[in-house]
Amino acid sequence: MSLLGRLFIRKNIVPPVVIAIVLLFSCILFPFTGKAVSFAPENKKAHILVAYSTKDGKVNEKVRMLDMLLSHFSTHIVFKSANDVKQNDLSGITHLFYYGAVQTKLPQSFRTLGNNFKGSYTVIGANVGQLKDFDFVDATSQIPVNALMLSNGRQRSLPETELIYNTHVDPPAKILIKGVNTNGDHPLLVAKGSRYYFARSDLDDLFSLFLAEGLHHIFNEKTLAVHPAYLRLEDVHPMADPKKLMAVAKFLEKKHIPYMVAVIPVFKDPKTHKEYHYSDAPKVVKALKYMQENGGSIVMHGYTHQYRDSETGEGFEFWDVKNNAPISGDAGANEKTPNQQTFNNAKSYKLFLQKQKRFEGHYINQKLTKGIQELTAQGLYPLAFEAPHYTMSLEGYNIVSHYFSTYVGQIQTSNKDWHVMRTAPFVTRPSFLNGMLLLPETIGYVPEKEKNGVEMMMKNASGQLIVKDGIVAGFYHPYLGIDRLKKLVNQMAKIPDIKWIDLKKLDNKVLAANVTITSGSNGLHVQSTLLPHGDQLKSLGDKLQKATLLVVLTLVGLGIVLFIFGMVRNKVLDREKELHGRV
Repeated sequence: MSLLGRLFIRKNIVPPVVIAIVLLFSCILFPFTGKAVSFAPENKKAHILVAYSTKDGKVNEKVRMLDMLLSHFSTHIVFKSANDVKQNDLSGITHLFYYGAVQTKLPQSFRTLGNNFKGSYTVIGANVGQLKDFDFVDATSQIPVNALMLSNGRQRSLPETELIYNTHVDPPAKILIKGVNTNGDHPLLVAKGSRYYFARSDLDDLFSLFLAEGLHHIFNEKTLAVHPAYLRLEDVHPMADPKKLMAVAKFLEKKHIPYMVAVIPVFKDPKTHKEYHYSDAPKVVKALKYMQENGGSIVMHGYTHQYRDSETGEGFEFWDVKNNAPISGDAGANEKTPNQQTFNNAKSYKLFLQKQKRFEGHYINQKLTKGIQELTAQGLYPLAFEAPHYTMSLEGYNIVSHYFSTYVGQIQTSNKDWHVMRTAPFVTRPSFLNGMLLLPETIGYVPEKEKNGVEMMMKNASGQLIVKDGIVAGFYHPYLGIDRLKKLVNQMAKIPDIKWIDLKKLDNKVLAANVTITSGSNGLHVQSTLLPHGDQLKSLGDKLQKATLLVVLTLVGLGIVLFIFGMVRNKVLDREKELHGRV
């Protein structure tokens, strides 16, 4: 080894500044890529089989509600009728759930498979008496309750009296959640080892919240008490008041709160049938771009938010509300949608359904494509989708999943009735949404004529706190002005352990013809031939600026390193001369 190398090692004269510069330029040349924000425990080890009993043996809205709860903990979920479960269905399964939505006799094959299952086994609702592993539970009748209570004493009152199975529990089983009435407490969720029983079939309202909290115990998730939250500005279309939008934007910017803006690309006048696009409203676009650059994230809220002769923002778009059925024809078509009784035979009805699905698919694809493209052309980049009034068929959600990776709002869980609307208590990724991340809305909105609208929302928010990672999410119409918004934001900010969701920091992907939009830990990126001229120049300028900066910094860095190396080398040479002089 040379004298220079020996001195570097023995005398430890490698300057700290050299190390710092090397680290600095390593970061510049190889930037750290952080993990995108997540609000759901990513348990990759949990593999779930849900066996269910329903009237027709098919997945229905009740099973989909359970799907929304379980998909918070794992995306490895399979749903099968209890009549069809085979031994190989349990291969690799860590958590078995049986959901008795109706009273029925279970096949011996399923009972045997369940009894021999070694993993976590949870039964919900009816038919528990037929399962040997749950002989510690006796649920033969039902009893009314008017409140629910966790084992830590936290309690919430039900809007009206509800029934749960009157469960008698033998020790050493533990009671994790109770139903409460005037006569005392009654077991709702009980556990014995790896066996759990939830004494209620319908998972609606508070029951879904309390089961959601119980699932943390079932999956042994040590989730910290953090409540994700978002505020969505609703129904912002080209005819919105830009002054009110800017006032809202300035306020939220000052509060340093990220938020969402649900935009409608086209306003359609029901009287004149004239359409107004964002290209017709430069001041509104300017306000929206200001929002986008200062804490706001764009959510596409339909294309026209209306159907037939309804007004934009008021009407439905992806559901025929007059016939309470999926969209089956153009807005100008016959308003009466045929039903099964209209047809002479099953074959004719089947052909109609096939035609309806083809039309619906074309209708939704066209709307989504136009909306994404028109927004992008204005420099507005949607990161998620929200169906108008949350209404859409299950096939519609599947189509949306090919354009958006994230959905915002509540979910219509029935293909037959838009009133069957459900929300999840936390961020989740239900299997029936075909991979989309669901950011549910849970606390409602401020009605225009309701003086106590904010108080109503905060009451709803308190219910969400039952779940340790329950989401607190609602929306507000900017046309209401700034005063009630200030009150709402200030009240939401007081919620313990609240964490505002910044949609831009979540992993999102939006695809349409000639448009690709992504966001996450590396920021928001847009690839499109439709970008407005200014954004094209800005994008090109940013790339050139970054490339130039990288070259300049690299040259400067190398210069500094060489300079320091030269100084050290001169000192070493001087030291060599000094040593030779002594010899």
